[in-house]
Amino acid sequence: EGIRANTYINYRIENSVAESILSYAKKKNSIVAMAAQSGPIAANLLGSTTRKVVRGAVYPVWVIHPRYLREM
Repeated sequence: EGIRANTYINYRIENSVAESILSYAKKKNSIVAMAAQSGPIAANLLGSTTRKVVRGAVYPVWVIHPRYLREM
């Protein structure tokens, strides 16, 4: 039961974090799951990396509200 997920961490990022995420997901034809905020000030806004991924993606991006992450 549940959803099987893989975690990928690239320690040698040559581009921005958003570009690395987009590039990897495009190679794998996969969905991306990301948190909706990057800090307490941005609580009601998407973080800049999440925003760039959502705007640049050609595949599904699942944006998770931070409150939901705390409940997991």
